Amino acid sequence: MESKAENATDLIDTSGDDAMGPSYSQVLGATSGLAGILGNGLVCFVMLRYRSAFSSVTSKLMLHQSVVDFVFSALMLSTRLYTPWTSFYCRFFRGWLYWTLANVSSFSLLLICCDRYVAVCHAAKYRRWFSFKRVMIGLVFVWLLPILWQFYTFLYYTPDGAACVAVWPEGSSSVQLGFGVATFCWEYVLPLALIVVTYGQTILALRKRLRVKANQAATEPSTSRHNPAGNRAKKDRLQTAKVKLTITFLVVAIFFVICWGPAEITWLLFNFEILPLSYYSTLWHWAFSLPLLCLNSVVNPIIYFVTYTHFRKHLIKALRGGCKFNRVENGSVENGTEQSPDTESNSTKKSVKVPTVSASISQN
Repeated sequence: MESKAENATDLIDTSGDDAMGPSYSQVLGATSGLAGILGNGLVCFVMLRYRSAFSSVTSKLMLHQSVVDFVFSALMLSTRLYTPWTSFYCRFFRGWLYWTLANVSSFSLLLICCDRYVAVCHAAKYRRWFSFKRVMIGLVFVWLLPILWQFYTFLYYTPDGAACVAVWPEGSSSVQLGFGVATFCWEYVLPLALIVVTYGQTILALRKRLRVKANQAATEPSTSRHNPAGNRAKKDRLQTAKVKLTITFLVVAIFFVICWGPAEITWLLFNFEILPLSYYSTLWHWAFSLPLLCLNSVVNPIIYFVTYTHFRKHLIKALRGGCKFNRVENGSVENGTEQSPDTESNSTKKSVKVPTVSASISQN
């Protein structure tokens, strides 16, 4: 006798087996996929359209995550519009490829968490730790680890009516339980722990800086020969941009925890046989756990628009045709602050307002 286990994070399509037309999960998955394509596609377009304004390492990691979420959304949409329920379909598309992309998106977020932590807590070492070469090595592991981990789906995923299930051999309940616990730790516990540690330290460091800044403002004169007010104001803008960017990805991380939490916890409880397989046909799963999971691939572009002022301004410019991007009064503050908020050593950037090309060259 075979033991069947359905991953809680897999979108089960059993609700429409005998009904005419698409099932609830097909509609939900297709809608989420389409929204993810539009949202993440728009993020990619804006960041590529204004590459010079998004040239920092953090922006490149943000672009990478948006590309991954775009591909994942496209896969979600296509696998809801066309569901042959063959062995290859379950093992490759709804098994290995689906969960590889989901894990890559999660671990890409963790790399951004580390980026924010180092940028705030170890600013002097940021350029060395997050050089282009080191970031590329990090992205290799972000892809390689999920690719290798999800290979087990080729062995155990198989179609069962209108669903893809993991079929475990008879007497392998311990193996099933082991994979259930390992998957829960890999997909949720590890990201949650890293998010709590990195952002906890980051928030403490930012609060400490705010206290120091307040004390300095109360005790130091507003201007001095060694610390002009102009340099201080520019440094303050860089710090403000860094805080805004950190808050943006903190919100992204919080939504990751919220969206994945219910599905991952119920998946763990199911492998411990605390919840029966019938749970995945309950209203709680269909109306709460499943929509939250789909929301994870859609919500990031909305967060960027609401919390990331730099992105929002360039998105509005892109929608208006981008004609005003080269205006000095609009570009000088943005390119001097939010373009590269992680490189405080660049606080002595030249002014954008240059009257002639020769004057610009002479400054260099």
